[in-house]
Amino acid sequence: MFERVANELARRPSIVLVLVLLAFVLVVPNTAKYGFEPDSLVYLTAADNLLTHGVMNHQLESAYDGNPVPPGPQFVPGYPALIAVIAAVDAPLRETVRCVAVRGSGCGIEVLAPLILAQKILWCAALIAAFLAARATLSHDWAAVAVVVLIILSGVPADAARRVITESLCFTAFFGFLAAAILACQRRRLLLWVIAGILLGATILVRPGYQAIVFPCAALVLVWCVLARDNIGRSSVMTAAFLVGCAAVVLPWVARNAYYFDSIAVTSGYGAVILQERLAYNAMTWPEWGAAFVYWLPIVGDEAAAHLFGADVIERLRFDSPTGFYVDKTLAFTGLPSRPEEHSLARYLLIEGLLGNLWKHMAVTLPLIVRGSKVGWLLYPLAFVCLWPAFRYGWLRGRVKPFLVVALPPLMMLVVHAAVTVNVPRYNLSLVLLYAIIVAAALPWAAGPILRRFR
Repeated sequence: MFERVANELARRPSIVLVLVLLAFVLVVPNTAKYGFEPDSLVYLTAADNLLTHGVMNHQLESAYDGNPVPPGPQFVPGYPALIAVIAAVDAPLRETVRCVAVRGSGCGIEVLAPLILAQKILWCAALIAAFLAARATLSHDWAAVAVVVLIILSGVPADAARRVITESLCFTAFFGFLAAAILACQRRRLLLWVIAGILLGATILVRPGYQAIVFPCAALVLVWCVLARDNIGRSSVMTAAFLVGCAAVVLPWVARNAYYFDSIAVTSGYGAVILQERLAYNAMTWPEWGAAFVYWLPIVGDEAAAHLFGADVIERLRFDSPTGFYVDKTLAFTGLPSRPEEHSLARYLLIEGLLGNLWKHMAVTLPLIVRGSKVGWLLYPLAFVCLWPAFRYGWLRGRVKPFLVVALPPLMMLVVHAAVTVNVPRYNLSLVLLYAIIVAAALPWAAGPILRRFR
């Protein structure tokens, strides 16, 4: 009987995929891994304002001295809306959301189980999208199942699902976008490009930074269609379909901001905070810059950098250093003219801090790319080991172009995050799909000598 079941499973990788996802949902606990993080309190407060006042605003009621809470411009609605929907049907979670909005802290985390469960289900959807993208890339069902297993074993889905932050919703939408994009490239269907645009738009309403890749992705759509020997008219229609899908999701929110704040930006008021955090790293000395490449390597980077460069050189690279780049935001003004008024801070930082110091900014972006790419525990270094055999395998089988469709959007976001944020690894969790595909593509190369030995 067991042999018959094993043979049946071997013929049906989709059944194995379902079992793997079911195991993920059942094994991962429905408890918050880190409790209420600073960002968690912001999203919970925004969810309460949606439920109580019907507006998107992340600030506490007490900030308005009893006056009605107005709409706010700083955050997008995606993740607070998810919390609000679940809290609307789960009374204990609703009480905790309200507690956070009123008190700001001291609220119980034991009632977060419905939200954690919902996030695990979202990750199942993300993993199904990863399966579709991997199958289209590698043209093999079992390789795609291996990709899903590798992503789960990396710990990324379990860790993100148990945190009250945007990652679960963001990367479900983004993985869906990648899957729709590669299927659209292969099947050349207008509807698939619309769906890809819709899913990228949904990603933007969870993490607005993804708006940076809309037009680069549209350019890639046009190039792909032209290379696929579509005429320029059909290629333009496909590209327009992608942009229309994205606009259909994002423009209503932009219209809301234009109505309330006379701004057509997706968000406003938060960019100066993020940019100031990033520009603090431009105060690196060149020895610190060199050490950063080693310090931000996975697993042994910090110890290796201390041994090679000395503890004093890596001191400011540490997250917990009181004089470090992450903690001391005033380092952003090193070597710049006197600090401007708060209302013009974002413009000042962009012109004086970034554009006025462009070469140093670009140089510092490089080690920050190294830091941001450190995703997926051992999967990250394993992917680098497997990169050449995976590329050779793909090159020989004509899989390079599909691989680039999956690889380029996450890599573009890695560069964007390194250029304008402090680029902690969790911003780039989508790289785990890229790493898993690389490792899965190299499996035939790795397994070949073993199989030949046992023949």
